[in-house]
Amino acid sequence: MTKAQSSGLLLLVLGSVMFASLGYLCEHFFASSLADFRSVYYPARCLLQHTDPYQQSDVLRVFQAESVDYATTPEMLRGFPTIDVYPPTILLLAIPFAMLPWGPRTCYG
Repeated sequence: MTKAQSSGLLLLVLGSVMFASLGYLCEHFFASSLADFRSVYYPARCLLQHTDPYQQSDVLRVFQAESVDYATTPEMLRGFPTIDVYPPTILLLAIPFAMLPWGPRTCYG
């Protein structure tokens, strides 16, 4: 491996670690870090349940039922995931993520 290749690999690894660390810190310390993703995730979950992803009451019902942190979500952010401002095509991209559960789950009972 040449010096340029090893330098490039080192920069790639350091950049990856830096962005992963930044994402972890943002998720851990800021309450609204994933609020934008939630506004796509829960309407896609509605679509998987054959309800209207643009009807706020349907999305709020899914958000309350499936959110593991609904009780700890700040009041100002509770209504945010129920407002879907994106075009319908974004739901095609969000459906694979909506098939996964929100947040980490443990395999232990």
